[in-house]
Amino acid sequence: MGTDDEMMHDKEVLEAAARWHSCQAAEDMDWLAFEAWLAADPRHRDAFDDIALLDAEIDRHTPALHRLLSTPERVAPTHHRWSRKMVGGGMVAAGLAVGLILTTWEWTPIADVPAPATYRAGSNELDVSIADARITLAPGSSLAARSGNRSQLALTGRAEFAVRHDPARTMLVRAQGYEIRDVGTRFEVVSGNGMVRVSVSEGVVEVRAPNGGGATRVVAGHVATGLADGRLTLASSTQTVKEGRRNGPLSFEAMPLGLVAAEVTRVSGQQVRVETSVAAKPFSGVLATSRGEAMVRTLATLAGVNARRQGDEIRLEPGARR
Repeated sequence: MGTDDEMMHDKEVLEAAARWHSCQAAEDMDWLAFEAWLAADPRHRDAFDDIALLDAEIDRHTPALHRLLSTPERVAPTHHRWSRKMVGGGMVAAGLAVGLILTTWEWTPIADVPAPATYRAGSNELDVSIADARITLAPGSSLAARSGNRSQLALTGRAEFAVRHDPARTMLVRAQGYEIRDVGTRFEVVSGNGMVRVSVSEGVVEVRAPNGGGATRVVAGHVATGLADGRLTLASSTQTVKEGRRNGPLSFEAMPLGLVAAEVTRVSGQQVRVETSVAAKPFSGVLATSRGEAMVRTLATLAGVNARRQGDEIRLEPGARR
């Protein structure tokens, strides 16, 4: 009975992960609720990473899928139709079972999609090597790589990348619905609350927003900031966000408060939610790292906003408390 309950729970988690993934390009995406869902259970992050990488695999094989869908005699009538949106309860499960469905179609290139390799940093940074890239994950961050295509990555949190130049291979990093493409360079990605910041120290990367449109090129010495509404801005930078090893201070340069709050949540362990009206407010300063709410209170004071506890989380709102 316990096994049946576990299977049902796993199915519900996968369905929820698929719904969150399909909503990321929507203008009304609730990024704060999404971050809370990710933090509620380690299995939520696992499921979301799996969905993001599976979606990338489906993108890669879309032409073949279209050919299969246009040939109904090859599809067994007892199976559900596959829906790319994956937003309905039963249809989400059918979409997640893409390997089984493709086997039914007697088409094998991705019938057995390997499970992703997931890397998680604990209280210290974690160095990993993936597909000719050296990657440093900040504490509390995670990275998933599809075993069959390790150049497709899904990032939660912050990481620094050093990618060896190879014109035949492009690395794709997905974070908060944004896509970062790189051929060979050094760059850093900070993500959270529906936002990303990409700082490039060597070479060039391309950043694409969740709402579509063309890619934005980011060259060395520049930083691209993507907001939760899909707006993407480009600016020169005199520094990148750096966190000292072994819990050193956090230094920020004109970073949206929503992203700063995500970093503080990751480092302090205190859940922080930022009201939409101040989420894009730029913040510059240095924060000493600490556990609990002290770090959040310091951020609120320096940023000129009000910090209000609500249950287990602290909300940052307009108007500093005097």
